[in-house]
Amino acid sequence: MTIDAVTAATSAMETFFYPVGTEYFWNVALPLSSVFASLNAYKLETSGQNMGYSKFAQGSKKLQMPSKWGMFLLYFPAALVALWWLLTMGDADNLERVQLVGCLLVVHFWKRVLEVLFLHKFSGKQDVVTSIFISSTYAFNTFALLYVQNYVCTNSPAPSLDLTTLGVGIFTVGVLGNLYHHWILAGLRKDKDGGYQVPQGGLFGLVTCPHYFFEIVDFLGMALASQTFYAFGWFAFTTGYLSGRSVATRNWYLKKVDGFPEDRKNILPFLF
Repeated sequence: MTIDAVTAATSAMETFFYPVGTEYFWNVALPLSSVFASLNAYKLETSGQNMGYSKFAQGSKKLQMPSKWGMFLLYFPAALVALWWLLTMGDADNLERVQLVGCLLVVHFWKRVLEVLFLHKFSGKQDVVTSIFISSTYAFNTFALLYVQNYVCTNSPAPSLDLTTLGVGIFTVGVLGNLYHHWILAGLRKDKDGGYQVPQGGLFGLVTCPHYFFEIVDFLGMALASQTFYAFGWFAFTTGYLSGRSVATRNWYLKKVDGFPEDRKNILPFLF
């Protein structure tokens, strides 16, 4: 690569991202590890080695807990971390952006907590170890993203193209779309008998997991609002994992639910 090409690439990155600087661990190592982890997560989910929660935990012989409290455990620590950081964050030259990203994380995780408590219908058990692992991952990533935004990016030049407004708009679409399709799913199990039906309404006519699609949109919005490599690494992992999870979910529906449409895509309308 020529010097001119390197200069052009650097200039392009500075347009969209906070600079890497000397923080290689936070800005290079962890985002790259997230990309590789997303590929591995996709491979595991599509090969049948699913994470032991929700419908894929049923029949497991591992240590289990009620699904409702397992799902609560997934999100509550991250929700607390986001709220704590938002209320106690120190001064930074980019404090407004730090506060914005903190608010988005608070909305994302407290929405999930409230859905678990008041919207979703649960049956069966959930693997305890899996719940603790996912919960710890969410809490760490929440802390790390805000740490990067507040400390690693402080005194660094902001990207020349401000994507915060676009990010908030995309995040809002993701949150509302995810909530709407969760509401549809909850309505299918009013009798609380643990049965599953073919979901209808919204984007369910086109894809198996529109709620996953909108969660990816949600994380894309956060990444655009953050404009850090760490945030885009988290978005990449979410995309890989939920894409693989959608393949596993569609395969599960085809086996378990009579009349499930075979032409329904996994997660992306008309394409995948």
